[in-house]
Amino acid sequence: MGPQLVDGDLAVHRVIDAVDRVRSAVSYLRAEVGDRGLHVQVGNAPEDGDWIRCDDLVRDPDWLEAVIRATGLRLGTDDPVVAASLFVQNYSYRVLTLAIACLTTSGVVPDSSASSMSIALTGGRPSTVCYTNPMALVSSEQGGAIATVLQEPETISDVFEFVIASGLDEHIAVLIDSTRARIRVGARHSLGERRRVFCGRVPDDGRLPRPVGPTAR
Repeated sequence: MGPQLVDGDLAVHRVIDAVDRVRSAVSYLRAEVGDRGLHVQVGNAPEDGDWIRCDDLVRDPDWLEAVIRATGLRLGTDDPVVAASLFVQNYSYRVLTLAIACLTTSGVVPDSSASSMSIALTGGRPSTVCYTNPMALVSSEQGGAIATVLQEPETISDVFEFVIASGLDEHIAVLIDSTRARIRVGARHSLGERRRVFCGRVPDDGRLPRPVGPTAR
């Protein structure tokens, strides 16, 4: 049996377990699961720790531009191109690296589409994500032999297809397009090829990056 797409209580349970495993292995990758309650209203300036609905932010070029410029000032630059580059790279890193870390530690890939996530900033950088409406692709039973499962070519193909569809096409691609609609960022600054933005690049042979945590060798 290949990877299974799950939702509801089962998805919540598996994503919470995946996030806990990632937090234990890589402390700086922080994530929450479930509805965080109050979110910043569209058009308002977020403060540190405020939750922003990703779909609202990435689909509103004017608000996104204002947030990017404000975070740039906090990082010491008033150049909108530099600010945009820093923001898109930090944002993409949080979304995509966490998805892959969940996979390599638990065999679970959370839905990383913009409509299923929120994000919070700290010190001018995206710092914490939240899976607000968990759905997940599960490639192994909880506590199963993850390393063995992830050596199966069909499984690798399925999980990367899910990451690309939800995390890239339905999230980071929209972020990049909205950024470039207001700030004249070149392809290099906007991370260039959208399918190579996490951890530098996805290997051409489709193999997963080296696992993190207890399974790493």
